[in-house]
Amino acid sequence: MAKVSIGYPVYNEERWARRSLDSLLSQTCADFEVIACDNASTDSTWEIIQNYAALDKRVKPVRQKENVGAVKNFHFALDQADGQYFLWAAGDDWWDARFIETLVSALDNNPDYGAAMCSVTRVFDDGEVKNEISFTGANDITRLSKEDVFRKMVAGEHIHHLVNAIFRTAELKKVAIRPIPPCARGDRVFMSEAALAIRFYTVPQSLYKKTVYRKKRSEKYSATDSGLGSAWTSPKSHTRYTFAMLSRLMTSKLIPLAQKGLALRQWAKMAWGSRGLLLEEAAPRLSGYLARRKEAKG
Repeated sequence: MAKVSIGYPVYNEERWARRSLDSLLSQTCADFEVIACDNASTDSTWEIIQNYAALDKRVKPVRQKENVGAVKNFHFALDQADGQYFLWAAGDDWWDARFIETLVSALDNNPDYGAAMCSVTRVFDDGEVKNEISFTGANDITRLSKEDVFRKMVAGEHIHHLVNAIFRTAELKKVAIRPIPPCARGDRVFMSEAALAIRFYTVPQSLYKKTVYRKKRSEKYSATDSGLGSAWTSPKSHTRYTFAMLSRLMTSKLIPLAQKGLALRQWAKMAWGSRGLLLEEAAPRLSGYLARRKEAKG
């Protein structure tokens, strides 16, 4: 059994698959498996995976008979994992050769933590660097309480990339008993619960490159997953996100009752901060009328 199971759920990633697989297979820590779950791609992604599997026995190819959607494919990859640690690896991202070794070492040496992550460099799909999400200083997650990490997550800070951390498989599977909700920013909803259930250890080095796109997420997801695409284009997308967050937090069996009070307060703060958008989605005509009245008075 490999020490690290890498879930590699992909759909139509022929543009990026070789880069991502090369970076994973070049890791200095070699004790891992790549569970490559192709979601019935219509391009050459599956052929690329098969070619890599023929050359490296650590690549375990699995192909869905039909497109089951991104969320189900992500969870399917996790379900196949039996390694001590687990990483969700996106097909369009890539990793420094020291990524696994560095983060596994952090977890081996810090048994009280359930996941480890490095700083993240976000790169546009045309190659231009967008920015770096640095886990240092006030953003050093290691030094923060679960409650503080949760506050940052709900507030919309760029720490939802912790979903791409290396997790203790058993702890991640507890959170993933309930799937990532199929709404806009569903990963943030999932990670908000995880923030109160798992302690995260971070290292300052940027060992992970995250591909981001200049086009709208609704356009990107519409091309790969009709369910996620409609979630982002829905006229009530923010409302669904807001109440998916509330439902996830209040019904979680992993969040102690004492922390649910904090969760509810932070959710209310988030909802109040976006009340204008919620009103607009709930009653667009009323929202427009109130906006016109405000302009007239001004």
